[in-house]
Amino acid sequence: MTEAAGQRYRLVALDVDGTIARKDYTVPGEVIDAIGDAMASGAVVSLVTGRIRASALRYADICRTNGPTASHQGAIITVPGGETDLHSERLSASTARTALNRIRETGSEAIVFAEDEIWVEAETEWSSGYAERMQKKLRMDRSLDEIAGIGPVVVMAVDDPQQIADLAERLRSEIGSVAAVTHSLPHFCEVTSARATKAHALERISSDLGIHASEVIAVGDGEGDLSMIQWAGLGVAAGDAHPQVRAVADVSVAGPEEYGVAKLLQSLLQQGKLGG
Repeated sequence: MTEAAGQRYRLVALDVDGTIARKDYTVPGEVIDAIGDAMASGAVVSLVTGRIRASALRYADICRTNGPTASHQGAIITVPGGETDLHSERLSASTARTALNRIRETGSEAIVFAEDEIWVEAETEWSSGYAERMQKKLRMDRSLDEIAGIGPVVVMAVDDPQQIADLAERLRSEIGSVAAVTHSLPHFCEVTSARATKAHALERISSDLGIHASEVIAVGDGEGDLSMIQWAGLGVAAGDAHPQVRAVADVSVAGPEEYGVAKLLQSLLQQGKLGG
């Protein structure tokens, strides 16, 4: 990106894990304060995360953000305060079932997200830990085939990194024209609607607010952040960002342990480049 003279940024989109949240899942007070300062200048701040809706909204509440929150890799966009969903993108039943069947064929663990619930076939150490982090109970009272049939938001596979990498490639080759396959962490991949990406979510939020892409900052660290970092006027790689993210980002900042986002926002404020 070549920054125009007098450029000001009106919307800041932040990933959560590895960007503003530390390894213990807490957000430093310095980051929360900087977000508050950015909003006080007139900027809109939105969280755009792969976390489930309920968890994403908890982080939005912690950070007191004033913009819509995008969850499930951008599949659901919720108004500030969390009362109403502005938009949602769901998988078709046939695509969800295809993804579920391919996951089963590899022997990987399958998880389906629908109606803000986490559905599994059997509780495992990983799924139990994930549900605890999301502060949700696992649901096993209906079959995953049935849940896939109602058009879920996400179908996820969990396994060792090589197995997941191979599965992600297979899914992209088979259903990539109708679904987005996000290999956001080495040990899992998510299948969502083709328009359920962070870039599409950020584009929709920006359009609703009357903000041009050149006026948007997107900050993230994972492969799932790649699309919004490429789309935004200023793309920022945070912390131990994925190599592809670093390759396309305009700038890099430290991770949440070193308050990278806070320092970025404060620097932009000092330069008069942030706010309405």
